[in-house]
Order: sequence, then C-alpha cells, then structure tokens
Amino acid sequence: MGFNSEKYLQGYFDAFRKLDYPRDRLVINILDNHPDNRTYAIIKEKYINDSTFPFQIRLDKSPVNLGFTGGNNFLFRKLLKESTAPYHFLLNIDTE
Repeated sequence: MGFNSEKYLQGYFDAFRKLDYPRDRLVINILDNHPDNRTYAIIKEKYINDSTFPFQIRLDKSPVNLGFTGGNNFLFRKLLKESTAPYHFLLNIDTE
C-alpha cells in the first residue's frame, strides 16, 4: 500500500528484481491509497508495462484515503476473496 510514494518506487521494485524466486509463484498487489501525485501512473507506465520485470503486478486505486490500517484491511479483504495463494504478506513501499 502506498500514499504519495513516488520517491520510494525505484528502490521498492529494484528489491523485487533481486529476488531469486519463481516468477509464477509471486504476485505483487499494490493499493494506491488516494494519492495526490503520480504514483499510480508511474507504476502503470514504468513497471506494469515493463516486460523485463520478473513478477506480475496488480494495482488498485482507492477513491478515498483509507488510512494505513484501512488501506491494508481493504487490500487483505480483496486478496482473501480473490486469491488462492496460501500466503499473503505486507511489505511497505519504502522497503528496499
């Protein structure tokens, strides 16, 4: 989940590029928590459309700022309904 996270995007996605993990076993789900900058557009333009990026990215955008806990709960509820993955974990956008 991110809110006005432009400055963290490069380090965040570079960290995923360094993973030695099967491409088909990891999906990155991101909730853009109603930012007032270009975070959503940058993720779509630079990472989702990048055929060299090693993992699938799913991007959601909240129409209102749900706050940290609300945004995480929103994303987890969605994953529990739609995903068959045995595990889900949170990784803040400022992780490198």
